[in-house]
Amino acid sequence: MLELPLELQNLIKTGIEIGVVFLLTELAKAGFDFQGYRAQVVAAFFSAALVVVNYFLGLVPAGYEGIAAALLNLLVVLLGAFGLYKAYRTFRPK
Repeated sequence: MLELPLELQNLIKTGIEIGVVFLLTELAKAGFDFQGYRAQVVAAFFSAALVVVNYFLGLVPAGYEGIAAALLNLLVVLLGAFGLYKAYRTFRPK
């Protein structure tokens, strides 16, 4: 069974948390108060996202699991490189 790399799981969780915080902030502006439920909402969306991703990873034929794992690791490396470049540009602007 092919699984997501741990680093990619952390990136997905961070992205979901950013989206949930934005959504809760917008709902707070409209008069709704869900601030105490942020962790629960993030956990629910993260769990749902992992179930969906793992379902699609389960569709990968056994002969292609190595290629799929390599592509997922490449995705982690590329996302990390973009983050490193952005951090570099923050400290050393043009």
